Amino acid sequence: MSTVAHADTHGHDHHGPPPANVSSRVDSRLLGIYLFIASEIMLFGSFFIALFFARVIVAPDAWPPEGFHLPVYLALVNTIILVTSSFTMHWALESIRENNKRGLRMGLLTTLLLDPERELSVTDLADISETSLPTAVREVDRAEQAGIVRSRNVGRTRLVAANPRSFAYEPLRELLLRAFGPLAVVTTEFANLHGVDQLFIFGSWAARYTGDSGHEPRDVDVLIVGAPDRGAAYDAAERAERQLHRPVQVTIRTAEQWEHPGSDPFLLEVQRRPLVEIDRDADKGAS
Repeated sequence: MSTVAHADTHGHDHHGPPPANVSSRVDSRLLGIYLFIASEIMLFGSFFIALFFARVIVAPDAWPPEGFHLPVYLALVNTIILVTSSFTMHWALESIRENNKRGLRMGLLTTLLLDPERELSVTDLADISETSLPTAVREVDRAEQAGIVRSRNVGRTRLVAANPRSFAYEPLRELLLRAFGPLAVVTTEFANLHGVDQLFIFGSWAARYTGDSGHEPRDVDVLIVGAPDRGAAYDAAERAERQLHRPVQVTIRTAEQWEHPGSDPFLLEVQRRPLVEIDRDADKGAS
């Protein structure tokens, strides 16, 4: 067996499969893109031809035909998903190029859409997103072309803000709020904190999550029920602050105080107002 092994490896410098046979002058990666685009043209071209035939030839006078309704809402949802996925895929590509592990998770659109009245310079957005200035400029240009953000020049500084008039503003804001807002960040940073019986977001952010309208709150209020290590709790709040770029206020109460607030005006007010409980066990399982 050893003789055969030596005979197989003798005189071969490379490992792995042999190089693929190239029969085209076009790079295989570029050829793959061409084939993909061609397949998309054939797929969607057939849809447009069918629409043209049904609308112009079969029923030119009335469209849609009687008894049928166009799924406008479904088309809008699909369009929003398509546009959003295009942005997120581009963020992922730029993150790979910049060797940025966080990428633009908490980047440009999240920063702008969660606070529509706030104007930031492109340099500020690059610093917050931990990406390069040219990348931030490109992303702002694309977002402005899509109508999602607006910008104005003050001297040599370009200030950028969200565009609440855009049809995609509310759906995108809600998506980013759920994915990268205070609820997601607090859930992640407080997930491994020991001695916590219950974890809540209260105050203005809880009101926003439960559907109340209003301006974006400037800080995040977190209530811990239990007996955690206070230093570890404050460290988790500091990590959340760095990601959210806004203060995170932590209040700690014991389980007995929570269940029997008595005459504690703070707990009575918190329990009366909107409250969002965080499922820490679900985040532990995901991690």
